[in-house]
Amino acid sequence: MKIWVPGVVTARTPLANSLGLAVDRGMTVTVGDEALEWEVSSSTKGIANDQSNPIVEAALMADPTLVPHQLQVESQLPMGEGLSSSSAAMLAGFSLAAALNGEALELPRIAKLAAPYEPFPAAMAAALHGGFVQLNGTAVKKLQLHGVQGALYVPDHFTALPVPLSEPHEIESAGLEPLLRALATGDTIWLMQHFPIEPLAEMVTPTYFPHAEMVRRAVRQVGGFGVFPSGSGPALIAVAPKTQLNFLQTLTPLLTAGKVVPLEPSEQGLTVTD
Repeated sequence: MKIWVPGVVTARTPLANSLGLAVDRGMTVTVGDEALEWEVSSSTKGIANDQSNPIVEAALMADPTLVPHQLQVESQLPMGEGLSSSSAAMLAGFSLAAALNGEALELPRIAKLAAPYEPFPAAMAAALHGGFVQLNGTAVKKLQLHGVQGALYVPDHFTALPVPLSEPHEIESAGLEPLLRALATGDTIWLMQHFPIEPLAEMVTPTYFPHAEMVRRAVRQVGGFGVFPSGSGPALIAVAPKTQLNFLQTLTPLLTAGKVVPLEPSEQGLTVTD
């Protein structure tokens, strides 16, 4: 049995309460045989290989009576980069508990279990359902994303506090709706003038701002719209029109203090397969 959870891009801005995007990088948990104790093997350094592993901890939160198993974890979501690796582990754990109990995958139940621990509810919705989603209360709406491409930038040296600790406030629909229309239609003129809809200086801490501004300027230099921090950072998401065919190739040499990798949406959300 395998459990797959995609990574998620969201912004620690007012958008975090409303929008989330599942990406084509994720976490796969392969469930092996029963064991005397939980045994977790992973190529990711620093990950606990016993009952203290966050996937196992989440599973035992859902059902403390679970029989231990051998687990193999493969992850493209390094911890601390802002692609919701901790949320992916939690969702995988809750799904693991349901699967070991022979229960069908019920996304509403998993969402309810995860809600008290997930600071970005729209990100959780995107991980569960896949795609580009808008969350309104508990209602999940899938949105279209046309004419844009993205890249993930991760600095080589992390700042201690890349984004403010304060919770993002709600955004008025007057500011959100034009953004959604522009993303859905690929309105490059609007996006070039207004993206992101909050100043970068308000989205990151003063310590991280000089570096983030350097990245933003490089993105604009090669025809992109701009950047925003993903989740709690320090990863930055660069957004550009799809018509910029050499966007990644021209951006990468300009950003030598970090790595730049392509980022594609994933329409596939949390899945459990035999």
